Amino acid sequence: MLLDQQRPACGWRPTRTCQLGRVTSHKALLVELKPGQRWTYGLLTEQCPCHHICRGGTAQGASDGSTECGNGLLTQAPGSRHQQQCLVPRGHYLLSGTVVPCPTGSYQPSWLNPNSAAAAACLACGTGVLSEPRTADAADGACNTGLTAASRSDCFIRRGQGMVIDSRSTRSSGVLAFRAVTCRSNNYGTQLEKKYGLARSPCKDCPVGTVTSESGCNGAECPDPSTGGFYDAAACKYPTDAKCSNIHGDTSSNPAMRYFCDPKRTPKAKYDTAKAGVSIAGQTRAAAYGLCCSEVYAQGATCSSSDIQCPAGSGRLDAVGIGGLTPTEAETDCCRPTCASHGGMCSSGVYDADANSHIILDSETFQSVCCKDCTSITCASPTVSSTVGAGVTPTQDACCVYPSGAACGDVDGDGGAGTAAVSCGPGAPAPNTATTSIAGKSTSDAQQTCCQTSCADYRCTNGAPKNPLPAPSSGIVAPTEDLCCDVYPSTATCSDVNGDEAGAVPVSCGAGASDPDAASELIFELSTSAAQQACCQTAEPEAPAICPTPTELSVASACSAEPVDSSACCVYPPGATCSDTDGQDSTSAAFDCTTAGSLKQNPESTALAGVAVADAFGTCCEAATGE
Repeated sequence: MLLDQQRPACGWRPTRTCQLGRVTSHKALLVELKPGQRWTYGLLTEQCPCHHICRGGTAQGASDGSTECGNGLLTQAPGSRHQQQCLVPRGHYLLSGTVVPCPTGSYQPSWLNPNSAAAAACLACGTGVLSEPRTADAADGACNTGLTAASRSDCFIRRGQGMVIDSRSTRSSGVLAFRAVTCRSNNYGTQLEKKYGLARSPCKDCPVGTVTSESGCNGAECPDPSTGGFYDAAACKYPTDAKCSNIHGDTSSNPAMRYFCDPKRTPKAKYDTAKAGVSIAGQTRAAAYGLCCSEVYAQGATCSSSDIQCPAGSGRLDAVGIGGLTPTEAETDCCRPTCASHGGMCSSGVYDADANSHIILDSETFQSVCCKDCTSITCASPTVSSTVGAGVTPTQDACCVYPSGAACGDVDGDGGAGTAAVSCGPGAPAPNTATTSIAGKSTSDAQQTCCQTSCADYRCTNGAPKNPLPAPSSGIVAPTEDLCCDVYPSTATCSDVNGDEAGAVPVSCGAGASDPDAASELIFELSTSAAQQACCQTAEPEAPAICPTPTELSVASACSAEPVDSSACCVYPPGATCSDTDGQDSTSAAFDCTTAGSLKQNPESTALAGVAVADAFGTCCEAATGE
């Protein structure tokens, strides 16, 4: 029987016992191996190793009780017992009866019976799809096969490629198949050097309007040299002559399309019409965003709260809301021209200098708020309101005309009772004009038509009325001393206009003084004005005016001290315009631009009132172009 120190290990068991008093040293006669075990040395055993099977039983000769699978076949775990456990491992297949790794572009996910048809080939990753050994059995105690291409995740495409379903192969085999594609035409593929796994991953289209090109590319803009495919959105750029208002470019056959500003981006922005002509050629979509889009004002913002700055000469409407508007749109809504900056010309009347700072609202017109015209004149009956031409100062006489049907002898044109004729003032009605039409004529024009100058009611200041009185002159003008009064008598002298020496009355010299040397000078047949020239001394000449006609001294405090700077302190009078420098329409004189060189006239209605002499050229004149 066995001694205690020779008790069998767990891998074997005794087969028989010796007779009492006898022993044997031959283990084959005493023990047999359990299946899945083999001998090591002495009476010790171990699990059957990988690549082997251990059937168990009585050991034969020098055998350790294990048999190698052969041809590279492998068991899935140690302790295998049967030949059927010798398999083709994952990531491998049988080539001429020998186990070899799956070639690139294929994989094998299962342990296969070497006699099965599946063991003869690996599964294809797909046309153009590569693979590499990178899967290891992770189960504890598993036989180490090393890294193998044993999974779909060991298949990969390369940078610049995409993966699509191979429809033809899928239809013919009934198994979902994939195909690698190179991303070349206005699209781009994976950025990874190797993208593992079998799943649909097509090329990504470039943003609308952008195209790919190798010309002039740098870095990520260029295709991958190993695949020839583009792999980054940076390769997608807008074409030559593309701009914000037409991302396809003017030479493209595609319809014009402006850049799209994503409203979901933060901060919020939108397409800015002021940037329509900005070039985005060679820019990516991301880079063009800042060129074509502008941030918008928050809801509730107003022109004043956002401190919108209006261009010089325009005014700001403070309360207007600008939420959601770009700066360009906000300026359009907030800023309006003032009368001074409008640059328009009054179609009737003259520019109103007092309205310089008035902001012209959408409901207003330049004419209605910036010009003085006949709308401000109230006409006395029977005249009715009319209009005046551009540059004509609106006055009672200019704006009020006689109604339809009016005549010299019937100013209201009704022909009824109480008919009144045109008032001729110091003149007299012209003969045969009672029925002459004055419809549409002003009072002064009607007097010219209906009246004539008459000395009949004139009171002579010196001398007596002429006898006979002069015949009435055509066209009414005020009668004068010279026109209506007789010459001095034959004995009249400078010191005695009556020539009778009784209570002698000298010739009136007005502001001047009598010339003592001319006291006895005869003034026979001289008119009053001629007598004054003969009899009176010239008054002391007045000091030369500081300001040239028609300008006047400004009331500004800076102009009250001596010496006076006439160029800055002499200003044009109220009502003055570039076409009427004295503001008196009847004696209008236009500003002369020719003295400033090759210049041309600004609009004649441009206001000149209050403008200093030094600034007048800049107001009324500008350099001529193209001359």
